[in-house]
Formats: sequence, structure tokens, C-alpha cells
Amino acid sequence: MAEQQLKLSDLLAASNGSVAAETKVAHVLREVSGKNDAQSVPSSVPKEAEVLKAEGNQLFSSGKFYEALATYQLAADVCGAYNSCTIDPASRQFIAAVHSNSAQACLKLGSGREEAKTACVMADRALDLEPDNIKARFRRACAHSNICEWSLARADLEMILRHKPQHRAARGALDRLPAGAGMEVTRSASLATEGLAEAGAQAEAKDELQRQLVMGSRLRRGVLKYYEAQQRRGEWQRKLGEMHLSATNQAEHMAQQLADMLASGVDLAEKLGQRGAVIAALSCSQQRQFLEADAFMTSIKG
Repeated sequence: MAEQQLKLSDLLAASNGSVAAETKVAHVLREVSGKNDAQSVPSSVPKEAEVLKAEGNQLFSSGKFYEALATYQLAADVCGAYNSCTIDPASRQFIAAVHSNSAQACLKLGSGREEAKTACVMADRALDLEPDNIKARFRRACAHSNICEWSLARADLEMILRHKPQHRAARGALDRLPAGAGMEVTRSASLATEGLAEAGAQAEAKDELQRQLVMGSRLRRGVLKYYEAQQRRGEWQRKLGEMHLSATNQAEHMAQQLADMLASGVDLAEKLGQRGAVIAALSCSQQRQFLEADAFMTSIKG
């Protein structure tokens, strides 16, 4: 039990290639997660990412949900950018779990619109990697229910029950939906990009998105190191969790504004310049990633 109280990140930093120290890290991870050697993490997942995920789980169990959300984000950062079509199975499973856990942390923060929308985004990312992820789908259904998006909640719950009829929580949540629910809020208009950019422009836009994501990741981890040097890691974890929640919701708001502009026939490149051209050439999910990274960097630099 005493070993579990040690900071896992400190153990990782201390290992520095030492076989004995790395064995100790693995032992602590097994104690925290309850996994034995036969269930150890595949080598394709960076060790630092798994350590951070385990630390996030520990923070979650302690009721520190902002800190858990921030640590899950750092775990995803370590894995780097990925292509959902080509990512290896171990990394796919790991990153999906991190995003699903993030969604649950958001739900634990409260039932307000900001928390629910961020939970939806996190669950969306998990389901993009693993469409059959029951936990992520149920968490998204709960988030939709929290903000009265009954039709979206019903769609997720019914899909869960089609795949797993014995899922009691989904059955109970479905039974609690208001009678006749299904005619209200629909998902935000998709920022369709078909025909808006040629292949070359799309490739350039993806490169710009990659740069944006890398910059955000480096900024998060750089500030974390600064706070760790001052022995204030916990303070930064909470701040990062709050900023992540805020940035996700700012991105959602901006995405809706862009959707409205596109629906009105506005040329984003003409209206917003090079930035608009980049955004127009990205898919809906990529646009939200770009806007979220931009909102996060703006808030942290401010």
C-alpha cells in the first residue's frame, strides 16, 4: 500500500534505464491496476503513457477529477498524434481507454453543459478508435442526458442494448428517458469539407494540424516540468484539467460558429485568411482538434 502512495511519475523519472528501478515501476503499476504479468501493457504503448494513465486512475479514485482529466490528457500526449485507420491495436485500445476515462472524469465534475459537452468530445474520440466500446458509448449517453439531448442519448443506449441486452445501467437509463423523447436537440451541424479543398491543400492542412497538436502537447508537458521543479505538480494538474475543459468547450462553440458560416455560404479562406483555409480543408473531428489546441495555447499563454 505504501508503494501505491508514491508518485508514479517520480518512479518513472528515477528509473532512467535501470532494470531494478523499472521492475519496481512495473510492480507499482500492477498494484495500482490489479493486473498480473500476463496482462502487462504491450510494448507498443510508451511506458510513460501507461504510468500517467495509472496515476490518472489513482487521482480519479481519490476524487481528484480535474487532476485525473489533466493526467489522462498527458498520457494521450505521450502517445502522440495518430491515424485512426492505421494505428496499431495496442495503442488503439490504450488511447481509447484514456479518452473514455476522460469522459468519465468530466461526468464526475458535474452535470452542467460544459462538463457534458467535454465528456461527449472525449467519448467521441474513444468511439472513433473503438466503435464497440460500451463504456465510452454509455458515458456519452449519460452526457447527452445531462443536457437533455434525449434523442442522442436514446440512440447510444439502444445501440448498447443491441450489442449487450443484459446491460442493466443502459436499460435503466433508457427507461428513465422522458416519454416521447427524440424530437429535440440534434448533433451540431457537421463542418462538411467535401469540395472545399484539393488533395494538396488537405495535406497541408493536416500538416498544420499536426504542428498545432505537437505545440500544444509540448506546452503542456513543458509547463508540467516547470511546476514539478517547484514541487507544485498537483497545482498544475488541477489547472490543466480546468483549462482542458474550457478549451474543449470553446472549440465546440467556435465549431458551431464555423458551421453556421459554412451553411450561409461563407468562404472561410476569404473570411479568415490562411487560418480559414486550413480549417476548411480539415474534417469535422480534425477541425475540433485544431480549435481545441488553439484555444488551449491561447489560454495558457494568457
